[in-house]
Amino acid sequence: VRVEPHPVFRRERNDLLAVLDVGIHEAALGARIPLATPEGEVRLRVPPGTQPGRKFRIKGQGIAKGERRGDQLVAVTVSLPEKLTPEAEEALKEFADKAGMAH
Repeated sequence: VRVEPHPVFRRERNDLLAVLDVGIHEAALGARIPLATPEGEVRLRVPPGTQPGRKFRIKGQGIAKGERRGDQLVAVTVSLPEKLTPEAEEALKEFADKAGMAH
């Protein structure tokens, strides 16, 4: 038996791993993001200050084996804009100044 790769989920034992790409504003400010699970869509709460690579666990959304069901792990990636408008660039510089970040 050969199992084909799934376009969204990767299996790790009884757990499923998915990657969630969020915008820089969602990672910094927090958001509720729609997310596919084997049982349907849920809204994952991404707290303010979420860093790239952080993993969230959704209990009971993995592979069922006997009476135990695995979890769904969600790894966050943060997408950055490739180009900024002059206004967005100025806003980002202002943000960096107010947050005490060097630019």
